Amino acid sequence: MKKHLFLLLSILPVLLTGCQDSPAPTPFKQEAVRSPQPGDFPGDGWIGYAVAYSGFREGQDPEGEMPTKAQIREDLHILAPHWSYIRLYASNRPDTRLVLEVIEEDKLDLKVVLGAWLQCETAGHYAYKDSYAAINEKEVQTAIALSREFGETVVAVTVGNEILVDWSFWPVPLERVIQLVQRVQKETGLPVSVADDYSAWASPGGVKLADVVDFVFVHTHPIWHAKGIEDGFSDFLETFEQVRNAVGHDKRIIIGETGWATLTDPPEKEPLHATGAGNEPDQERFFIELHEWAIREGVPVFWFEAFDEPWKGEGTEGYWGLYSVDRKPRKVMQSK
Repeated sequence: MKKHLFLLLSILPVLLTGCQDSPAPTPFKQEAVRSPQPGDFPGDGWIGYAVAYSGFREGQDPEGEMPTKAQIREDLHILAPHWSYIRLYASNRPDTRLVLEVIEEDKLDLKVVLGAWLQCETAGHYAYKDSYAAINEKEVQTAIALSREFGETVVAVTVGNEILVDWSFWPVPLERVIQLVQRVQKETGLPVSVADDYSAWASPGGVKLADVVDFVFVHTHPIWHAKGIEDGFSDFLETFEQVRNAVGHDKRIIIGETGWATLTDPPEKEPLHATGAGNEPDQERFFIELHEWAIREGVPVFWFEAFDEPWKGEGTEGYWGLYSVDRKPRKVMQSK
């Protein structure tokens, strides 16, 4: 998530289109309005606005109540005027199928990077369970099946999320990851990658994996490096360069997650956060700085994330949305 481009863009009111239950129309900044129809994913250069999407609302979570089809339809009609691509994190959940169904039923101009969420398969890790290998197998099977069924919508697959970084909560051995990547490549014919932290991609294991995947899908979040907004973009650039120098300048790199929270815990509670770093004006600044760079340098960015997710808890984790949990646009998405 071309400096001169943004300076030249005028601010035009663009009304949301959507279903009857969508929020009241809200004017948006021109830079928050989607680009023309993007090219093929992962493409060359900057290929359009992209955002991570999870639809969980108050009282909903991955282990409990799921978003309804009507709620997902509302969300996608909010996003469709502004984003070319959305990223989903898991396949073997009912809400994932509903997202894909709504996009095709309503003929929304959205393409999906579909995720296969993997549980821990590293023996000896505190999260390891013998049953997870079978669960992961089902997850990958479902991702392959959905990619085939919704072939007009799904443009790529990611196998696992933050499974190789040294602080992973759900690590999977590298050779197992490579095996799964190659399987999904063979059975879908789609571009395939692994979504992981910049430090994992810059490691020897990440460099080995980069030779296998079709593109490198990188996570980097300056707030988690205890950076304030004055150092946020420079920190992002530093981590991006670490990855590019490790995997090579000829390898396609896409930012799978970056963003700026609108709330951060105080340093005494979470020492990885700078004091008061999370707020709406700083989120807006980081968004604009990032996308000016992304367009100029030709690097697609999946902004983290579309909507706040309160199920993640009261702290920072739940407050990264460009929209609040009640689907109201934050400052970054509003016109002046």
